[in-house]
Amino acid sequence: MDIDDLLNQASDPNNLPGVYNYCDRWCERCPFTDRCLNYTMSEEMINKADDDPLAAVKDALTLASELIKKIAKEEGIDIDEITAEDDDSDDNNFEEEIENKPLSREAMKYIHVAGEWLKNNYGSLQRRGKELIKNYEMGIDDSNPDETADKLKDALENIQWYLYFIKVKIARAYFTQEDSLIDDDEEFTFEQVNTAAKLALIGCNRSIKAWEYLLSEIEEEEDNFIDILLVITRVRNMLNDEFPEAKNFKRPYFD
Repeated sequence: MDIDDLLNQASDPNNLPGVYNYCDRWCERCPFTDRCLNYTMSEEMINKADDDPLAAVKDALTLASELIKKIAKEEGIDIDEITAEDDDSDDNNFEEEIENKPLSREAMKYIHVAGEWLKNNYGSLQRRGKELIKNYEMGIDDSNPDETADKLKDALENIQWYLYFIKVKIARAYFTQEDSLIDDDEEFTFEQVNTAAKLALIGCNRSIKAWEYLLSEIEEEEDNFIDILLVITRVRNMLNDEFPEAKNFKRPYFD
């Protein structure tokens, strides 16, 4: 894909402008992939990477460079006169400040406790699967084991997808909030902060629902699941306190 192809696809009326700014990047479960420019470009790059990974990366970087130059030219910006800041200590200090915020620390705690369970307890899931099949074959439980297995799989996929995602979006909300101090576009900042926080909340809600389902199915892990649920619920509550407008924020296309 060259820059002309990109611009032609971007102007396609079938595309939803900026839809990729409001999603959780879970393309396999998204209803808008056939109307998303980012998905189209990603698929093309993935297909090319299968044949020649280095060429795919080179093409992506070249395309990005050409697009930046084109936009700069249209805006009357001379890229050659732009110099990088020598001192990025302010950014580093703020990144450290974000990491030390109570909400960030709690989100990291969730990554640790949930990640440890996932790493150490695959056997519990295998045992539960065998138990479902055995009970069904013996007539003890007439529920469909395949249906329950699908629900267990869905719960695990949700937990794994949002495990790191939640903390990333929390950091994004904080960074955007900080940028608002130097950005005059209040409407844009409001949208970006609340989009990131809303996505983190969605991740919390779906993770909580998934852990509650595992709790109902794997009784021997009850204590562990309750501990994990306490942590992720605290993350959700703290998110609501830190970004009180996020819960009711309506993301374009999705809410």
